[in-house]
Amino acid sequence: MNTRAAPAHRYACSTRSPARSTRILEASRALAEATPAGSFFEIPGRNHFDAPTSRAFRDAAIAFLGTEA
Repeated sequence: MNTRAAPAHRYACSTRSPARSTRILEASRALAEATPAGSFFEIPGRNHFDAPTSRAFRDAAIAFLGTEA
């Protein structure tokens, strides 16, 4: 049984901070550019958690899967 008390401090990390979002967006674009036949599809106002429920994401995924590499 663990009897140690939890630390009094907590760490918070927001994935919605503008600076972090900008870095992630830039890195994602760079990765797509570095990938042979890669492409980047941005959905404004969405992130990797809620993008799959977007109609634009689903349409782009269907188009991507239907293309010959």
